[in-house]
Amino acid sequence: MRSVEKRLRQLFGFAVVVFVAATLVACSSSDPGGGEAAAQDDGSPGVEAVAWPSELDATLATEVAGLVDGWMGRSGVPGVSLAIVGPGLEFTEVAGVVDLGSGEAVTEEDFWRFGSVTKTMTTAALYSLAAEGKVDLDAPVADYLGNGWADGFTYAGEEVGDELTVKQMLNYTAGFAEYATDPGFYAEALTRLDRPVDPNEIVDWGVRQGAVVAPGSEAKVTTVGHIVAGLVLEEAAGQPAEVVLRERVFAP
Repeated sequence: MRSVEKRLRQLFGFAVVVFVAATLVACSSSDPGGGEAAAQDDGSPGVEAVAWPSELDATLATEVAGLVDGWMGRSGVPGVSLAIVGPGLEFTEVAGVVDLGSGEAVTEEDFWRFGSVTKTMTTAALYSLAAEGKVDLDAPVADYLGNGWADGFTYAGEEVGDELTVKQMLNYTAGFAEYATDPGFYAEALTRLDRPVDPNEIVDWGVRQGAVVAPGSEAKVTTVGHIVAGLVLEEAAGQPAEVVLRERVFAP
């Protein structure tokens, strides 16, 4: 997907907001991440960013559709919904199916799981609060969630939970394991499909696994850290995360 995003930015400038979602069944394809994490540049020639149009002309619309179709062909993703949103412009492109069994086509009305897209939103909201002095990114998470919030989180036999900082949650250096790729986590989730998994349950899972690297020593991609960041966000703002994101990210 990176090559597609790069081309779209070339066409519309860096103000472009693009949301692309692949159908969940893509996770069973040969690409375990359901995406093109290691995609190579498609070699598209660079062009200067153009002024925002009120609508996409036929040439641009055709090129966007070609980018989407090309990426789907390379990645094996069965369905995509893409939106380009800017001043006076809302353009959507859908392709593929939402169900491999029935062949039901993707539509503009379908709902999609945001996934890791919300990590940058959570980070932006926390930085907004930090700019107002309502949260200290270098402070321990314990300042917001209380001492003992990560009791049992150890590295090399030593407790390290209360030392973890807010910033380490945002830059992947807290040392948490990744539940989103852990077969054991999903095996447990399959036993309770009628009951949502609470964010605190995911944090507890991460704590039980212990640190996979020494906190602060290196970046290790993990979703657990951003879930902790979301809890800090709610505590610091005194509001549910969806309200904070609406007021500080979406509305502006």
